Amino acid sequence: MRLNTLCSYFQALLLFCAATSVNGEDETVESVVKRSLSGDSDEEIASEAFKNFMNKVNLLESSISNMTVGMQQLVSQNEEMYKSHTELMFARIATEFGNVKEQLSTIENRLAGFENTCISFDNRTKQMGTTESSLSGDSCGGLIEEKEFGEIIYKEGKPYSNSENCMWTVVAPDAGMISFQLVTSGFEDCCDYITVRSIDENGVSTGPSSRLNSLNRTASVSGSRANVIFSSDSSVTGTGFTLRFRLRQIKDGECGGTIIGDKGMISYKSKTLYLNNERCAWILHSPNSSSITLNLLEEGFESCCDYLLVNTIDPETGWIRNDTKKIKGDSKTQTIEESLIVIVFYSDYSKTGCGFSLEYSSSGENPNPEINFIVNHLSEPNGTIEYPSSVWNEGGESNNIYVVGVSKRVQKPETLPTVVDWKNGMFRSSTTDSCVYDSLIVYEPFRDGWKARAWFPNQTDCQPLVTVPPETELLKIQQNSFIAIFKPLSNENRNNATRFSFSYGSPFDNRTNETETGRTESSLSNDSCGGVIEEKESGEIIYKEGKRYSNSENCMWTVIVPDAGMISFQLVTSGFEDCCDYITVNSIDQDGVSTGTPSKLNSLNRTATVSGSRARVVFSSDSSITGNGFTLRFVIGHLAECGGVIRADRGVISYKTGLRYLDNERCVWTLHSPNSSIINLNLLEDGFESCCDYLLVNTIDPETGRIRNDTRKIKGDNKTHTIEDSLIVIVFVSDHSNTGNGFSLEFSSSGENPDPEINYIVNHLSEPNGTIEYPSSVWSEGRESNNIYVVGFSKRVQNSQTLPTVLDWKHGVFQSSTTGSCEYDSLILYEPFLDGLKERAQFPNQTDCQRVVTVLPENEFLAFNHHSFLAIFKPLSHENSVNVTRFSFSYDNQPRADSICGGILKPLDAKFGQIAYKKARKYSNNEHCTWTVQVPQAERLLFSLIQTGLEECCDSISVSSHNSRTDSPFRLTSVNRTVSVEGPRATVTFTSDTSVAGFGFLLRYQKDT
Repeated sequence: MRLNTLCSYFQALLLFCAATSVNGEDETVESVVKRSLSGDSDEEIASEAFKNFMNKVNLLESSISNMTVGMQQLVSQNEEMYKSHTELMFARIATEFGNVKEQLSTIENRLAGFENTCISFDNRTKQMGTTESSLSGDSCGGLIEEKEFGEIIYKEGKPYSNSENCMWTVVAPDAGMISFQLVTSGFEDCCDYITVRSIDENGVSTGPSSRLNSLNRTASVSGSRANVIFSSDSSVTGTGFTLRFRLRQIKDGECGGTIIGDKGMISYKSKTLYLNNERCAWILHSPNSSSITLNLLEEGFESCCDYLLVNTIDPETGWIRNDTKKIKGDSKTQTIEESLIVIVFYSDYSKTGCGFSLEYSSSGENPNPEINFIVNHLSEPNGTIEYPSSVWNEGGESNNIYVVGVSKRVQKPETLPTVVDWKNGMFRSSTTDSCVYDSLIVYEPFRDGWKARAWFPNQTDCQPLVTVPPETELLKIQQNSFIAIFKPLSNENRNNATRFSFSYGSPFDNRTNETETGRTESSLSNDSCGGVIEEKESGEIIYKEGKRYSNSENCMWTVIVPDAGMISFQLVTSGFEDCCDYITVNSIDQDGVSTGTPSKLNSLNRTATVSGSRARVVFSSDSSITGNGFTLRFVIGHLAECGGVIRADRGVISYKTGLRYLDNERCVWTLHSPNSSIINLNLLEDGFESCCDYLLVNTIDPETGRIRNDTRKIKGDNKTHTIEDSLIVIVFVSDHSNTGNGFSLEFSSSGENPDPEINYIVNHLSEPNGTIEYPSSVWSEGRESNNIYVVGFSKRVQNSQTLPTVLDWKHGVFQSSTTGSCEYDSLILYEPFLDGLKERAQFPNQTDCQRVVTVLPENEFLAFNHHSFLAIFKPLSHENSVNVTRFSFSYDNQPRADSICGGILKPLDAKFGQIAYKKARKYSNNEHCTWTVQVPQAERLLFSLIQTGLEECCDSISVSSHNSRTDSPFRLTSVNRTVSVEGPRATVTFTSDTSVAGFGFLLRYQKDT
């Protein structure tokens, strides 16, 4: 028994229930079927035949209904699986009713007359046209085919009977959705009702049913067909109803767009799976309205993490308001009191689901009719936004707000950033000498709404015009979407001088021109099966493009881009067998060891990104079918650096967002908002180890130039802070245990700087070694006492092992403020620890109240445990303008033999080893060094302190076994010089306090026999 045969029985059953008049006033479908089944025999035989037929088909209906539930579950999980299993499921039904298969086949043959009657019935209803009601007021069921709208009127104002079961089929060929409204009803609410459900071409239900009564008068179903069923029970009756329906066109729209209208539908992937990391932006404008109501009709979101976000724009400022509303399964309806809204579909990086259909309608009168929104949407992967232009026409009126959204459908869940290059910009103030300007703001969608990423102009000097110079890679937006809003102000004259231009695109789009990048087309010949390619910015691997490769090939290329934070790959052309031949891309370290998960590239998956500056590319073919070669393009990707200087009023600091950081990282940023008094910080995204990795924030006292003891910790459970200062120091700290993913930190400033006379000169260094001098190009000479010179040093670490940063003092002369004074120009060095920045050295540190103090050269006067520190120089007010203060010191990450503060050690031979740490030189205050000692097969380890110059009261060396959880560490001193602990591994810890420093030590260890 085929699928269409079973469906015809099911359709027949539904039509029997209607018992609709066909050939005359008294002849129904039921009577026609009876005659068809009984061969025009007497009434009793015909009735019995009809009863038997109904029993059998009722069983089929029940079975099909049960199976349909399973089918719907399959549809929601996998549409292809549904298609392949449909016939199998109905075959199971046929087997279940195998004992009546022959009888049903006979009945089918006898239904010829009935089928003809059905045809005439269909023709009869179609001839009625698209009147307001397609069936008469007393028609208990039927077929209604409409193009736009219609009504079902059944016994309105008349009593219906008990146990009625009327079904209408509504067909709207081009509709994506049918919306129903119960206009009038007089039936018993508790027990009589209307059900509405979507169906397919065979009449099989394709979605859940909705029940309508006086308490619930509206429903919508997806698709172009629906069943409407009115059921009454066997008790109290009432009067009929009028049910109105409207057909809606729904296109499975693009990823974002501009919609101008009072009511309609937004639909995106409503029946298919969306991908991870989607960000689709719609701008919805109802110009004549004051409120917009949104109703999520259909969605298949991952319940925890995927949703729609809605924000409004403040017409006074042109800013996106902080009024995010979330729409998802448990919060389907929202009413927004505004005529323009921004809607974002957000999916995270984990599970996916099916898309959505969102209904919108507007009402009220616009309270701000003078505001003119000029809106647009771009979906190209790259482009340029300019003012004035065809997108944003020149206007200059202060009541104009120009809004452009950029979003596009992603092809794969892995995301590459969108790079914004600033071309040029000139912004006009509202009046002469005003500090208020025409403004452009660029926003990026995050999981909790839109966040401002760039603001132009972001620094002003209260001139009539501010120029923003060109800047390549001004901004990196993590996903493929952003919104830009330009708000001109009211001006003294109509001559508008504001102009700006910026471009956006992927890293590949920005660096494909050979003359711009200076690269050759390929670093290896067309047929080179492997090799080493070293490029500064970008390059290509071209292998047998347009030529046949062989079976069982295995070609490997090593790509090196020395200064890259990540490398992005794009498979430009390929002719290989997708199933079995492919390219894999993986990040590697300097020794060629894999440091990440490989990505497989073929015609279906053409892009991949790896972290770091080295990658391995492997092309493999199997032993069967061959094809043609490929062209693989790669480009450097600049991840946010580990630290830096940021001068702006608002923006986002990102570091390894979505990527793994390492143990023992210390990144230092100096954030300066010169014209503000308050800086707000908001942790937008983080993947920190919850206990131990976080951001630390400190301020600087402008009176003394010292770091204040006001450390604030920012992490998952403490995301937002407000700091009352114009300059802050931010440190990212990871400890020595578990790692996690990086972060995005939003900052914004407000207020007026209470100390405008304070002048911060800030800089950041990331080279592994260098020299800091005063005066110099880093710290220009200046005698003003209101200057504070700040330089931070931090760099991206390549592995979790920490090596010290060693400082050598070259020379120093420090001047007092007045003759006989003991107050001097001062230099202070800080090191970031887990609880904040700690002072490690101050110059001059000993004074005799002379006019000038000289600090003599000293090698290795200080060692920082990590690759970071902060130096602050604060000059004082002087009697004369002649400044004699001079100093110079160098820093180096390359450790000397006995300057390594910690590490993993193995014995020099099979029996013994040693730890020699600054044994002939002074160590520093606040040192904390940990060594792990391992002697294979040693049941016990013997430690002997050979030489020591420690301050014994307060600085210490302790030894503990890795195997012992209960024994306390043993402290070694000049008196207690030896200890034996359980092997084969032990920990040695050296700590110094904040006061007097001494000389280092020599500690030997060996297998204890």
